[in-house]
Amino acid sequence: MSPKTKNMIVYSVMVVVIALFIYAIFVGNHIKQEEKAEEPEAGLAGGKSQSQAIRQYEADDEYTQENKNKETKKDSIVEQHGSLDIEMPKAETLENSESEYADHFSKEDIEKSRKTARRFVKNLYAFNGDEAMAHVKSTKPLSTADLYQALMEQTPRPTAATYKKEAASLNVYEPYDPGQEQLIWNVQVKGYDFDKNGDKTAVERQVYTIKTTKVEGAFKVKNYTLNAPF
Repeated sequence: MSPKTKNMIVYSVMVVVIALFIYAIFVGNHIKQEEKAEEPEAGLAGGKSQSQAIRQYEADDEYTQENKNKETKKDSIVEQHGSLDIEMPKAETLENSESEYADHFSKEDIEKSRKTARRFVKNLYAFNGDEAMAHVKSTKPLSTADLYQALMEQTPRPTAATYKKEAASLNVYEPYDPGQEQLIWNVQVKGYDFDKNGDKTAVERQVYTIKTTKVEGAFKVKNYTLNAPF
């Protein structure tokens, strides 16, 4: 083979190698460009998924918070309702409970004493600012002379919020440790206060402890305490 032919072969091989090298570079750059073009789409899809997840989480959180607010409101309503009405024993439970007085007093005396205590509290509670002493005077047939005199010496005065008082319900029951010498009763009162215009201003509950005694065959109130521990 002549030197000229050898040179031509070498040059041809070099040209082919260079062409392949250039082609490889071109193909590599094209692949990189396609990968870069796909990345934003994947990122966009991922961003959409993440955004949807965030929105879903926020929606779930809002729903949960709304339910919590409803439950809290309901609880507060339940708590407020409870605060407006203190639970008190039912009248039939109190008045029909087993009587320890029956071991020491006759049934007739027990009932007469109970009725006296009930009427006394009902009358004494019914204050009226137009006749400030009328409620006290109404207790005269139910009180001993000493108690009535003591009550007449105390003149109550009406206020703007308490111009009139009315008993709504009364429950009469024996104290926890009833005595054997005299009949004593606890009288629970639920009542309303009214202003001078007749508008209700308050609801109150009080407990009167009534001590009765027998005077000439009839029971009268000898003394009483208000909201005393028993």
